[in-house]
Amino acid sequence: MEQLRDDFGTREDLVVYRLQTSKSNLKSARILLDAEEIRHASDYDDFYVASRDETERQIAAADEFIQLVEKYCMTQLKEAGKI
Repeated sequence: MEQLRDDFGTREDLVVYRLQTSKSNLKSARILLDAEEIRHASDYDDFYVASRDETERQIAAADEFIQLVEKYCMTQLKEAGKI
């Protein structure tokens, strides 16, 4: 795929980077949850504190979403002959 600019990578590079960042953020949220830092794991402002169950549901939903996005992106790259 074409490069967006000479000093940047391709769109595929950007997709891979954003997926990696999302996975890293999700891992951080799980670590915070396990450490009982629920307020930070749910990533809301200081006035909202999610319950542990709600935070676990949010993390599970984010994990499922990331997996679906990754699967979709890989399918698109395969169909385009990029991988």
